[in-house]
Amino acid sequence: MKAIHNTRRFTAVFLSILVLLSAFMPCVSAEEGSWIDESKLYTDRQITSTSTYKLVGGLTERHVVFNNAKKNNQIKGYVMEVDINDPDISVIAGYNDGTTDEWKMSTVKSQTQHVEAKGINVVGAVNGGGFNTSTGEPAGVFAMNGSVVHTGGYQPFFAILKDGTPVVRSAGERTDDVKEAVAGMAILVVNGNIVDHTADTALHPRTAVGIKADGSLVFFVADGRQQPASVGMTYTDLAHTMLALGSVNAMALDGGGSSIMLTQREGTDTLGVRNVPSYAGIERPVATSLMICTEAKPTNEYDHVAFSVDKIFVAPLTPASFSVIGVDKYGYEAGMPADGYLELADKSLGSISGTTFMSSSKTGKTTINYIIDGEVAASLPVEVSNDADNLITAAIKRIMQAFANIFNLIQTFFEKMNERL
Repeated sequence: MKAIHNTRRFTAVFLSILVLLSAFMPCVSAEEGSWIDESKLYTDRQITSTSTYKLVGGLTERHVVFNNAKKNNQIKGYVMEVDINDPDISVIAGYNDGTTDEWKMSTVKSQTQHVEAKGINVVGAVNGGGFNTSTGEPAGVFAMNGSVVHTGGYQPFFAILKDGTPVVRSAGERTDDVKEAVAGMAILVVNGNIVDHTADTALHPRTAVGIKADGSLVFFVADGRQQPASVGMTYTDLAHTMLALGSVNAMALDGGGSSIMLTQREGTDTLGVRNVPSYAGIERPVATSLMICTEAKPTNEYDHVAFSVDKIFVAPLTPASFSVIGVDKYGYEAGMPADGYLELADKSLGSISGTTFMSSSKTGKTTINYIIDGEVAASLPVEVSNDADNLITAAIKRIMQAFANIFNLIQTFFEKMNERL
């Protein structure tokens, strides 16, 4: 047990260092797109950077960094966009090993593993609603697979109805038509209007779920309690963010140390933790979760290329590694075309050897292209620059990704040790 506690302590210190490093990441322009309406963000909140990743099942994951005009109120956010109108996609509620014979607590990762052991592919997950931290009993409504196993409480709840419709309901509303449900903490948006939470001024990590006008869902997690890297959000800030993400109805789920988001990116077969949990940097055992599942099966037929990074930013005469993999239309790994190859668009900026880019002494922008039959099938942006601030950003990003991989290994170690104890 002492070894486990020491490892946990090391992990907490380790991730604290990462938090401080990430605080110095400078601002860059946000990518263009209609996935977020910056004008609807809270007060002087501004978008300083974004990244986009494709998930297995055709879903989308996005990372976004906010700050204020004085650049002293940074928040890191993580988004999953889920089209539940897709017949292959479903959202289910999770609890421990899938049974509620007795109340317990377990990590969201553990809950997904129990579901996947039944042959269901979970491609994304977030923590669910509040709970009794002593017993694991859910606070408010909780339902799985058409069975309402807990009612009562004063919390609103998010539900998938038996006809597939997602809804946010207040405490005490009907549950006889509910298939999946978790209780929440507060309703944030109703019919496109912000619910007043100005009395709440506390900054915390947050998790929320929103319903767009077309019935699709958006899940959002904000890191917090990690000043200055990510200060957290109030309910008002969270509500404006959910509105900016397109939600016409939205609800806050449990936050604080419970906030967690896991996703399975295309070309991979595992769920990775995407945010930085405030619970000593590791997943906190919770009661309930919401999981995004896909019934789409691998076709083993190449559809497109998936790069492991969203951009390469390096100094002159510097190497940068990346990986590239062929995936089918659902994001599962598939063979690469026999005649496909990588090519640097502007060869004066460097060279490619295998999956390593080596920059030249020249600065500028180009792309690494994957060529099939003489046509560009996919591109990876590359920038060679002497801009010290952005080079530090890129270096920190690579370091944090490497540490995130180590973190996932440590998390798996904890889970296995806990199973033995």
